[in-house]
Amino acid sequence: MALEPALSLHRRIQELLLGFSRGISASLSVAGALESLCAEVNDLFGTRRVSVWIHYRRARELALSGSSDRAYAATATRVLTESDTIPARGLRLDSPQFLAPGPDDERILVAPLRGWRRALGTVVLEGEPRDLEEGPFVDAIYDFGRQFSFALENVQLLE
Repeated sequence: MALEPALSLHRRIQELLLGFSRGISASLSVAGALESLCAEVNDLFGTRRVSVWIHYRRARELALSGSSDRAYAATATRVLTESDTIPARGLRLDSPQFLAPGPDDERILVAPLRGWRRALGTVVLEGEPRDLEEGPFVDAIYDFGRQFSFALENVQLLE
């Protein structure tokens, strides 16, 4: 029955985001909550790395705000929203899409994070998911991005 694995994945995504919201409420640490969420999403899908880029509208930049890869997160880069970087390109998408392969021909799925009236950022997933076909993976990331966007707006993380 194909419906059961989809419902299980949907439930797991809801649990991760509930944990994210609780983590922020308990610790008031956005960076820590984002890092934990990225690590848990990475574990759930079995990808190589998951990163969250938050949009700073006034500066017209995206900032690497959390990653499942601590060494990568330590780079703490920012990119201009008009650039051709993967996070910036993701900000301009309507739904999750695979972009040109990254290093070592690795697939990269990028999903926009959309708020009620504006772009909030992007989620970038690098590497192939474990035990999940492309269609269900994209659908799950769409669902994750939609719910995560709602969580971001509700905790009022953004400027």
